[in-house]
Amino acid sequence: MAEYTTLKDLDPEEICAEYDIGKVVSIEPVSGGAANSSFRVRGVKDGEPTDYALTVLDNDPASAPQLASLLGRLAGRFDTTELVRSIGGRSAVTIGCRVIILKVWVEGTVYPVFPEDLLGRAGAALARLHALPVDEVVGDEPLPSLGRRLTAERRSHIVDFADRAFAQWLAVRLTALGEADSGRQHTLIHGDLYSDNIIVRGSGDLVIIDWETACREDPLLDLGMAIIGLGVVEGRLVPERVDAIVEGYSSEIPLTSEERTGVLRDMVELSALIIAFHRYYRHNVRYPGSTAADKYREMIGVVDSLAGCTLSER
Repeated sequence: MAEYTTLKDLDPEEICAEYDIGKVVSIEPVSGGAANSSFRVRGVKDGEPTDYALTVLDNDPASAPQLASLLGRLAGRFDTTELVRSIGGRSAVTIGCRVIILKVWVEGTVYPVFPEDLLGRAGAALARLHALPVDEVVGDEPLPSLGRRLTAERRSHIVDFADRAFAQWLAVRLTALGEADSGRQHTLIHGDLYSDNIIVRGSGDLVIIDWETACREDPLLDLGMAIIGLGVVEGRLVPERVDAIVEGYSSEIPLTSEERTGVLRDMVELSALIIAFHRYYRHNVRYPGSTAADKYREMIGVVDSLAGCTLSER
């Protein structure tokens, strides 16, 4: 299994030595997230307590500078977590053998199933992200992910999957889809808009977090990922939830009828296939024995349920 960071691995005095946050009086683990460990840290400075979110880049420490840089560029442009720099001005620091990023804690609610009445807001927020001037936000700097699509190297592993029926299903579906592309200008995408990556403030405003899968890509692939992340309940796409997400997105960036019924449908299926691959590879090849070993099967039902979602103009 992956060696994730635990409370015993974090020394409050080392954190205080790197950041001007006063005395660390508590550290609590935060659930959620498949790649990294997260903690809520409370610092008290001049008698005033302030909470922070500490992320340890367990699986990809090399991506920390790029991830922190992206958060810095998004500041003031998009509602996400605010980066806290170290005393020396660094965006990411190394404590022991661990690379960490510190952000201001966002108070709010993370729902296990995202509320249906907020799905339109989530779709609209994603569109606003895609509308950002990509050259200014991304520029020539690398992003924390290699991209959401399955590269030839990744696909080469499918033939070795022990679940032969799944491997055949995945390979056939990927071949049938080909290189799905909307023809739209590539933008900054989040790549993982699941409910556990959205904090709902008391005001109802949404704060999108966890940018480890961000990349420069087709925005409709990101919308497809969001439809999977927010539109699935109990292993099936719910048409009403899908409609709400798409309508929210379209309120900011209009979609044509052809895009809805053609390329977006393909992007939703491609997203499900990408997620299925990563779930199988992570929990059955890289880290076998995981309790999530069978989680990839959910995506088969999701693809089947896509037939019940019209994705047409209402």
